[in-house]
Amino acid sequence: MPDFSVDGNRNVSDSRGQHIGKVDYSGNVWNGGRNRGGVVNNHYIDEYGRDHGWLSKSNSSSGSDGGFAGALGLFVLGIGVLYLIFLGVK
Repeated sequence: MPDFSVDGNRNVSDSRGQHIGKVDYSGNVWNGGRNRGGVVNNHYIDEYGRDHGWLSKSNSSSGSDGGFAGALGLFVLGIGVLYLIFLGVK
């Protein structure tokens, strides 16, 4: 059985890395306007009803690691604003 994976952007790919489709919030896998199956209990089931086994989690997702850098940037910006306020009061 082929190994299918899903990444942080909800993209489903096969073991060769070919894009199958994107999982919507109801568990259906869509590629454009075509229903390519669904995800039921973490199993990928294709449009013909064949169960392809467990979906593995892939680490390839774009933009998912930006949260820490954004929070750090806001923290530094906040400290800078507080420092400028402190200098203005002084």
